[in-house]
Amino acid sequence: IFEGYQKAGYEYIKIDAIRHLLLDGLHEGVRLGIMTNEDAQQRFRAYLAATRQGMGEDIYYLASWGEMHEVVGIADACYGCKSNLGRYPDAVI
Repeated sequence: IFEGYQKAGYEYIKIDAIRHLLLDGLHEGVRLGIMTNEDAQQRFRAYLAATRQGMGEDIYYLASWGEMHEVVGIADACYGCKSNLGRYPDAVI
């Protein structure tokens, strides 16, 4: 998918689904005992790296929903809205 955006000439991509991957997917997997925190962190970082590889280094990559240390060195920036955290008071980002 991301490679197609690159070929189409896109210069900027914002990914909003990161919240769902983290809270509804990976954090839930840890809570249920399906994976460890370390496994979840590795999978999240692997996802980010795969998206970056697909889109290439020339596209501006904005990771949406919070400031996350996992995106350092992969995304160009993070965007977070404080109002989102009210729905997830126990979220650790």
